[in-house]
Amino acid sequence: MKFESEASAPIVDPSELEIRDGIEKINGKENNFAILSIDEMTYIQTVGSPSAGFRLEYQNGSLDDRWKTSGRAVSQSEAIAAFLSYRNQDEHWKQKLHWEKGDLSAGDTQKSSGGCLSLIVLAAGALGTLMILGMRLA
Repeated sequence: MKFESEASAPIVDPSELEIRDGIEKINGKENNFAILSIDEMTYIQTVGSPSAGFRLEYQNGSLDDRWKTSGRAVSQSEAIAAFLSYRNQDEHWKQKLHWEKGDLSAGDTQKSSGGCLSLIVLAAGALGTLMILGMRLA
């Protein structure tokens, strides 16, 4: 597995402490999201802040199997618990929160109160790729 956040370098095979620390550093300003991935198409991710709450999304191998939390924003401790459960590959994280089917369609983006987390992550990834390419071209 790999843990990534906006404010730190990726961590391969992260410990529970590294995941907890990474999510605790999400502040909704310069550090907005975290991703824990098995591969490029299988992951759990979160965006938010301690004051506004967190939204979670997971994808299970394909764009057709994407889910997001629905209803209220979750607390930081709930986000941490979901990430740790996902890391340990037990299914408790799925049962503890309410999930609804999500996708990248315009309708999904408009329904989401926090914006589309997938689009944020895709934009951040594209920016990172452009920065790497820019360094190589220089």
